[in-house]
Amino acid sequence: MKADLYPEEKREMGGKLANFRRKLAAAIGEKKITQPAFGEMFGGYNGREVNSYETGKVGMPGLLLFFIWKSGNSLDGVFGEEPISESGRHGARKLYDDSALVQLANMSEAERKKVYGGLSDGKNAAPEHLKKDAASTSRRRKTRSRQTRTTKER
Repeated sequence: MKADLYPEEKREMGGKLANFRRKLAAAIGEKKITQPAFGEMFGGYNGREVNSYETGKVGMPGLLLFFIWKSGNSLDGVFGEEPISESGRHGARKLYDDSALVQLANMSEAERKKVYGGLSDGKNAAPEHLKKDAASTSRRRKTRSRQTRTTKER
């Protein structure tokens, strides 16, 4: 088993990333930026991945830092005490406003119904063909599980 290299450094970097996310939220006038929204803004990462980076379970990818830098933010703002610059504030505001998660949250109930096929709670409605695929996948998994159990019992 491979030893975990630099665990303290990963935790320290993750803490700095979490602080940057909070600092960025304040700079663009938001109460908070959720981990999924932050991940989507800077490279399309999901909330679980951002959580892994912030807690130091996984090292932060360079591509995430690249997208932060490309939005106009200084990496000193991430790793140091430098405040969010004006260009960084404008870049982050645009990314935040363009985020699909934020757009969904700001949709009216009528818009959600139109976009998501009648779901008024804003959850993604899967098209019928995907629902059928999901049901058949579930049946295949159950069958495979039964086959595995009978093989092990022999």
